[in-house]
Amino acid sequence: MTSKNLMLLAGLFAACNKDGEPPPSGELPFPVPEKYSFTRNGEPTIGLTVPAVHIGMCMELPGEMSGYEHATRKSMLDAWMNRNSPFSDPKLNAFDGSIPDFVASSPRPI
Repeated sequence: MTSKNLMLLAGLFAACNKDGEPPPSGELPFPVPEKYSFTRNGEPTIGLTVPAVHIGMCMELPGEMSGYEHATRKSMLDAWMNRNSPFSDPKLNAFDGSIPDFVASSPRPI
């Protein structure tokens, strides 16, 4: 057995709980908030609305791309760029943004 294998085996034994040992329970040593808010000088610093919209757009995009009977280059570009109300959800169509706005180094079709 190589020293590498011995070290791996020793690590596995050291990381395991003893049999029959119950997991920790009881109160946590710190309070867990029900709702999180991140503010600086009274202004919110993190908003979850925009990421939720982008995720919704990405969830609808595969349906547009796999619908060969009705998908065209224009309809796929419209969904990618959020032009001409391409989504089934009106909230996504009303959003002033597109998928490339949040995907790093996204190519922007002309």
